[in-house]
Amino acid sequence: MEAGAYCSHCSASVVCQSAGGARRRVVVKNTQRAQVGDRVALSYQAKSRLMAASIVFLLPIICLFLGYFLGNSLFQGEGVKVISALVGLAVGFLILKVLNTLMAGRSDLAPQIIRVEQRGRRIPQRTQRKD
Repeated sequence: MEAGAYCSHCSASVVCQSAGGARRRVVVKNTQRAQVGDRVALSYQAKSRLMAASIVFLLPIICLFLGYFLGNSLFQGEGVKVISALVGLAVGFLILKVLNTLMAGRSDLAPQIIRVEQRGRRIPQRTQRKD
């Protein structure tokens, strides 16, 4: 995927890093019968994407602080508080892993092809050689 002119005006471009012009590989449901080599326009649900990014960035930090404050209320030593904060951070990443598994198939978080803008040259399919 190459970022287009629309990406620089999108409020979510900071999160998906598409405004920099870098190429990315994106898996989408092909509802427009696009083929390899075609240039297509994609649509993202910006609200869902920003919510997902907020969860990814904020949840581990929140769990880190919760772990520290829990350690602070239960234990006296500073070392134990730091360890409990790190355990909280690990729990935050574990929660993210579970959420990622649960939300992997959600179509409202995935980009959608809204139209084929330009038909490209056809790239022949790879065939496997039999030796």
